[in-house]
Amino acid sequence: MKTTFASLSLLCCASLMAEPFTSELSLDRFDTNYDVFTSHTLGYRYFVPGAERQQPLPYAAYTTFAGRSSVSANYMVTDFSWRYFGLDYSERFKAWQVGGIYQSNEHNLYASLQHSQMISGSGNRTQGKLGYYVQDNWLVTVDVEHEKFSGGSNYWHTGISTEKLWALHNGHFIGFDFGYLRARGPRRDGWDLGVDYYIGKPLSFGVFATRDRESHYLVSTNRLGVRSQWFITPSIQLRGSLSLEDKSDSEYAWDLGVSWRF
Repeated sequence: MKTTFASLSLLCCASLMAEPFTSELSLDRFDTNYDVFTSHTLGYRYFVPGAERQQPLPYAAYTTFAGRSSVSANYMVTDFSWRYFGLDYSERFKAWQVGGIYQSNEHNLYASLQHSQMISGSGNRTQGKLGYYVQDNWLVTVDVEHEKFSGGSNYWHTGISTEKLWALHNGHFIGFDFGYLRARGPRRDGWDLGVDYYIGKPLSFGVFATRDRESHYLVSTNRLGVRSQWFITPSIQLRGSLSLEDKSDSEYAWDLGVSWRF
């Protein structure tokens, strides 16, 4: 009787664990050690139900390579204060983002669209990507971005980006990402580069570098740093990064985040 009960319990738990999640809730914090710049972002992503690509994946690579479409929404609050000629100044910015990713395990096409809008001003940015999976674990995209500044000026930017994942024989993975953006207007051309080593599915350590790329909606800087992601369970993720922005002034920035898939 005990054996039967244990078997039924294991079967029940296995079916619950095998059921794919449909939602992801996230909270992120961005900080610097110069002036006072702190940002909090609350995000939600809904994964459209559907079949997934049959390939081994680390949990952190799921959104890009699993073959499931999704839609997302984010809300951000940023506090910025500085001192100038003995006087203290401060300002708060708010922004929201909505977007979506289209992909499927039935074909190799990829498309994404995201719109960011400042609440405290008229500035906004719309980013689109159209791509192709050269392999199930290798994505290449052409990027287009439209940016409107609060003063009314409009600019179009174009670029290209790629993400690649290698599955190793020992069950580990290596991830590579690169992007280049040809900018117009007051912005300069920028690029970003990253390499991550995944220890199995839950844990990764990586290095990254960016030059004039908005890794954060209000921040466009040159960064060189390290990052890590850890799924303490298949549903709960912790992540963080630490980067050097200006070695001459020892200016640092760091990110901390947590996500819950359910």
